[in-house]
Amino acid sequence: MFKNLKNEQGAALVVVLLTIALIMLFSTVMMNSILSNAKQNDITEQNYRSTHLAEMGATFIKDRVIEYMRNNEFEATDDYFSSMQSFVESEISGVTVDREFPERSFEITADFTFEENDRGALLNTEVTGHDENISNPIQVTLQLISGEESVDDWEDNSETFPDPPAEPDYVYEEDVTWKKNDCPDDEDGSYYVKGDATFNCEATVGDYYSEGNVKVSKSHNNLTVNGTAVFMGVEINNKTRVKIHENAFINKTLTSENNPNSEFLVCGNARFKEGINYRGQFGVRGYVISDGPVNFENNPAKIGNDTIFKDGLNIKNTSLDVGGNLTVYTNQTNISTFGGTINVAGDLTIYEKGQSEPIINPDWQSINYTDSGPDFPECEGIDYPSGSGGDPSVDLDNADY
Repeated sequence: MFKNLKNEQGAALVVVLLTIALIMLFSTVMMNSILSNAKQNDITEQNYRSTHLAEMGATFIKDRVIEYMRNNEFEATDDYFSSMQSFVESEISGVTVDREFPERSFEITADFTFEENDRGALLNTEVTGHDENISNPIQVTLQLISGEESVDDWEDNSETFPDPPAEPDYVYEEDVTWKKNDCPDDEDGSYYVKGDATFNCEATVGDYYSEGNVKVSKSHNNLTVNGTAVFMGVEINNKTRVKIHENAFINKTLTSENNPNSEFLVCGNARFKEGINYRGQFGVRGYVISDGPVNFENNPAKIGNDTIFKDGLNIKNTSLDVGGNLTVYTNQTNISTFGGTINVAGDLTIYEKGQSEPIINPDWQSINYTDSGPDFPECEGIDYPSGSGGDPSVDLDNADY
């Protein structure tokens, strides 16, 4: 009896020991699995972070390239891009991503190379993000826009006016008169009006395309176009304003209905197919081309960049400020004045009828040659559209991970 009991106790002990061994074995396997998963999760997180750091670096490089271009006139040369890289790298050296984890950083890991194109140049480089032992590179291509498009480019591009929007947000088949209770207020919406439009209210639109005339008729009513404006003609009444953020295409003569207290302002470029006859405040920040006669009266007119008047210029009781070159074609001969004061920051070139050679920078009493052009505080914060000859800019063209 005692022998059987001892045998049973021995067997139980073996079972217990086997059970303990199995538990320890499985615990070790589970612990290894947990540690392995934790390590793998940590590696995955470091991969994400290093990629994110590389993306952060690409954005930082883009911003510093813009800064460099604004302080250094653009040149598509090896020296220019080498100096640019040195500047960007010096800026990166002063960046601390995370003070608690100094091993997290980004750097340029390939020299700047470039391909010149009609907008400026494509800049190619590589930026790598680091997080402890994990590093991830991104090949980045930036489009550098020099901001040096010429008035000749604008002349070519604006010769044919833009087509109506393919899918406008708002379409009006006939003439329309807007009043306060139904005034357009979609600041991003595109409007296509197939007839005449009269604004008796404060209107704000995105892009505006009209096959008829546009009239802002009541005092203290304004039309603001946040995008591009294409008008058949524009009439601006007393104490009213039309402000266009991008480019303006005017197919008929711009007029102010004989009212000197109106304002026409374009923050991009403007093309006037049949000329300008304006008594109010006139301003265009970019290029101006007028195919028809130009007449400014009573209030100063200001233009921020190169200007071409193809059918004469007359100034009465006011002045014209031009921040670039001014070229005037006239049917007159032996002229010695345009009737008012002209302040020009570039060259004044005059082509008289029947003369083979132009008059360049005449020493007339009414002409002042200045070092800088007019300011446009009303356009502050509004980007130049393409072709305005404005500040340089940089777009992300491509990124390969």
